[in-house]
Amino acid sequence: MRKDIEDALYTYLARKWRIQEPSGKTDKYGRWLPTWKEKQRCCRMLKAPTRTEPDTLKKHCCTIEHVAKLHNVDLGQLSSAALQEGSEQILQRRRE
Repeated sequence: MRKDIEDALYTYLARKWRIQEPSGKTDKYGRWLPTWKEKQRCCRMLKAPTRTEPDTLKKHCCTIEHVAKLHNVDLGQLSSAALQEGSEQILQRRRE
């Protein structure tokens, strides 16, 4: 597996299992906002967070679509890698 795909897969799985959080902060109203490095073009398509739905962007930043853009890899290749049996072993290897 290519290193860039493996890095993206690690990020996706770590966020999926809540081992790693996207880079961002919460404002004084409790709304989570991504850092400039975390924010991608796909984030602009979403409704801005509100006081009643403060984590809309945070949830989105954990999706495979967002992670593919964040790592600048092909979504299809990342999705295929995520579906491969044993893909979650990457989490264990990286955490050791």
